Amino acid sequence: MKLPSIVFMLLPLCFSAFAEDDIEALKKAAESGDARAQYNLGRMYEEGRDVKQDYAEALRLFRMAAEQGYMEAVYCIGLMYDEGRGVSQDYVEAFKWFTRAAEQDLAKAQYALGLMYKQGTGVKQNYSETLKWYLKAAQQGDKIAQNDLGIMYDEGMGVKQDYAEAFKWYRKAALGGDYLGQYNLAVMYEEGLGVKQDKVEAEKWFKKAKENGYEPAKE
Repeated sequence: MKLPSIVFMLLPLCFSAFAEDDIEALKKAAESGDARAQYNLGRMYEEGRDVKQDYAEALRLFRMAAEQGYMEAVYCIGLMYDEGRGVSQDYVEAFKWFTRAAEQDLAKAQYALGLMYKQGTGVKQNYSETLKWYLKAAQQGDKIAQNDLGIMYDEGMGVKQDYAEAFKWYRKAALGGDYLGQYNLAVMYEEGLGVKQDKVEAEKWFKKAKENGYEPAKE
């Protein structure tokens, strides 16, 4: 049995921390209209890095960057609504922001949108839309989307069950370093699903999954 997707890994760390003596310069750049500075400063307030954590300020800065078409900021606004940080939790509003970023080809927003369709949060559940957006993200190399796309084919969710296709996407995720993909790939080798049974390969991938932090993986 394959693992469900992990839903708390939507927002990877995507900025470099600034030294304290750079903060004022960053603030000036942000207030002068530099979208990247607005986004980076917003992330710092969101995380409480070198400044006091302030979700409201983070959201203000993200909105400023989003108005200039900075898609990372658009995505972050969606995540804040999704998680209720700095605003009241609002899945419909989150869906709106994720859609805007996803349509501009931001892979993690495409994954997030697919997840909302899968879970039926902020929008009616629709596995066909889930597959569509997972595939877009997976084709851009998003390893979480690749693993979750494998699960869709593995379990026959919104698509005809296809172990060979599931194996393909698990393998892509595994090679990208995703421990869930590595675990699921190991199971496929162990059970001979979508690939010739191979206990040696199964053990190799179970070991990689455990080395990458997935404790239930077999010794």
